[in-house]
Amino acid sequence: MIADGDGPQRIADLALLDGAAVYMEHIRRTKRPGTAENYERVILRFVDYLTTIYQPPSDRARPKFVRHITYGQVAAWQAWRSPQALGEDPPDGCATSVTMSQETSMLQGFLTWAAQNGFHPRELKLPRPQVPKAEPQPDPPSDELARRIVTEAGPVGSVPKAFLWTMFATGMRVGTTEATGLHVRDFAGDRLTIPKTVIERTKRHARIYPIGPLTQAELAAATAGRPGDDRLFPMSAKQYEPWLSPYRWQGQYGPCRMSPRKCRQWFCSALVRLKAPDDVIDYLMGHTAAHRTRSHYAQFDPETGRPWMAAVENLLKGEPDGHDRGSADGTAGNDPHTADGPGVRG
Repeated sequence: MIADGDGPQRIADLALLDGAAVYMEHIRRTKRPGTAENYERVILRFVDYLTTIYQPPSDRARPKFVRHITYGQVAAWQAWRSPQALGEDPPDGCATSVTMSQETSMLQGFLTWAAQNGFHPRELKLPRPQVPKAEPQPDPPSDELARRIVTEAGPVGSVPKAFLWTMFATGMRVGTTEATGLHVRDFAGDRLTIPKTVIERTKRHARIYPIGPLTQAELAAATAGRPGDDRLFPMSAKQYEPWLSPYRWQGQYGPCRMSPRKCRQWFCSALVRLKAPDDVIDYLMGHTAAHRTRSHYAQFDPETGRPWMAAVENLLKGEPDGHDRGSADGTAGNDPHTADGPGVRG
């Protein structure tokens, strides 16, 4: 194999798959494992297409070397992968426009590297597929519905009650990287901590939730007498859906059904309506990039979010909240249809 430090080299007899293998070795050294796997999957699929599926014009043969790759061959691969180019009933192997855009970007990286390292005579600039605008997200549930759900969840200390209070009052993601990956030891009286061991898979840093008194009470009752190694919420994310799916409402874009993700949407909407600062919202929602987490939130005190978490609990209790937490006007509305709008950020 060729080391990156050897400089550009031209190898006339390098087979197409071998040329891709050199690039994939480079990717394994320079990318994170998950990213490298995605690159390898795309490059191998492209090579397999060119060597087994691609039908060249009658006067041409299939490419044998990286230097033989042309715009026409890439366009044919895009057409084979794209459902838009294949009609209403695309065959197996096609991709969505978003996936196709991502794969084209990865293939562009391969071709750019090939040109820079002498495997291709010039760099091919590939057009990126058009990605349609995302559909608007359904409206979050109203405060009244959120209040009804936590009220009807079961007795104090039950797993459903503690789970739903946690989801509504912290805005955690439901997956194993956050809520359903927590253990009893991650609850420490007035806070929940998503440890690094849980979130290393998503490359996020540990995050501390300064939870309010009502959520504290529910978790304290639900964890009493349990060992620290127990999972805080023992079931999978899918198993919590039946507790929520019966709750429905009519949103701006059509009928809506309750789910764990809607708890997160309601939480973010509540913070926006309460006029919480952007840095507090970003921290509590986990919306920060890794570099920003290190440079900015290394000095961010999670306790800054505690008054806002208590204010969110007040919405769930149905109590008016007039406490001044530093907003521009010192007020916080409870109406989901105020001028601030629902403010769902994902």
